[in-house]
Amino acid sequence: MERILLALKILRQADPTKPSIRFIGDTNSEKNLERIVLDKINQHFPEAPLFAPTQFIVWRFCSQHKAEYFRPQDPTNGGYYDDFIQSWLEASEQWLIELGDDRIVRAELHLDEMAPHIHAYGGTVG
Repeated sequence: MERILLALKILRQADPTKPSIRFIGDTNSEKNLERIVLDKINQHFPEAPLFAPTQFIVWRFCSQHKAEYFRPQDPTNGGYYDDFIQSWLEASEQWLIELGDDRIVRAELHLDEMAPHIHAYGGTVG
């Protein structure tokens, strides 16, 4: 029950009117993540008619800090972000590119909760 109450508390903090900003991957595409990953596989292995699922591993990464990190004077002012958020986004994007530019299929900045966070998805051939 405690986990359910915690999940409800987190959902109450979410604001669905706040945008998600895709900064890696096709920013104009409405493709779902599965299609994006399959396209990436086909890009690397165009001749492979069948691809064993164990050969391409998809991973998800989430980067988040407490609200105090972004708004030390007023962490409860959700939805307000100064120029610092842009520099954090640029540094995060650079880090992801250095991590493996060709392996990252999508990354998005989410501003719908009290603390901004980034969801990144990638794949590894293994």
